[in-house]
Amino acid sequence: MRHKISSSLLVAFLLADVLANTGCGEKSNSPNGPNDTPPKPIVLPPGVTKLVLGKAFNNQQDCEITEPFSLPIRFPASTTQVAYQLVIDPEKVQSVQISLKGNGLEGGIRTVYCDKFVIILGSPRQNQYGGTVSRLNGNAFRTGTYAFTFTVDGNSVEVPFDVQ
Repeated sequence: MRHKISSSLLVAFLLADVLANTGCGEKSNSPNGPNDTPPKPIVLPPGVTKLVLGKAFNNQQDCEITEPFSLPIRFPASTTQVAYQLVIDPEKVQSVQISLKGNGLEGGIRTVYCDKFVIILGSPRQNQYGGTVSRLNGNAFRTGTYAFTFTVDGNSVEVPFDVQ
């Protein structure tokens, strides 16, 4: 299984273990004050065990996000790359598609993949879809709202984030 990425929708990002373990969705950590509406918690598709978005991987060998974000996800205006990590149960999941949409993606994006595999009954099976996404021109992401869509066996979850 390989990521299917189209330049019109554009690549993916992740966020789950962090959501479950940081109290995401319970209260907003917005700088706008306590009256903000809390973000909706992310409901993971069946077979997904972890979904994380962050600035980068600690290294390409173990592919763990160094600074995972909690909801609501906000990247600084100087952000030049965003990393995602989607961990699945390879015995339950048959297909994965990841896309990114938002303003300021004209000119395309580049993804450096950081996937992982396990051996099940003598055959390699992919259990992690990961990547670091950046703009082709190397510039920072433009200010605005973006959204990653993760589709696992036909079940989709959208993970919005802002670049401020």
